[in-house]
Amino acid sequence: MARQKKDFDPATQSESANITSWYFNPESIKARYPFEIVARTKVRELTGGAVSEKTMANLDNSGAGPSGAFRVGGKVVYPIDSFIAWLEARSRPVEKRTKKTPDVLQ
Repeated sequence: MARQKKDFDPATQSESANITSWYFNPESIKARYPFEIVARTKVRELTGGAVSEKTMANLDNSGAGPSGAFRVGGKVVYPIDSFIAWLEARSRPVEKRTKKTPDVLQ
């Protein structure tokens, strides 16, 4: 059964509500990935292609990656809870853009 995406309506969201709750479900990631750590090489697979291994390496290098990263052998891994919290913090709905018409046409 395909999951339907709800339309985002800012008018129905309270300011204290978690804005990502309508489209990002951390528990679904944890259900699909039952391990305590996630390797940087598996990030693309885990996020459905939204975040690449190279992006993670760049973010880690700049200090903007998930906290708690460590090495196991030659691989960089992240605690799954830290990775999910990081992903949730970086996620936001895409705002609909309205087409601007030049004043001449109005």
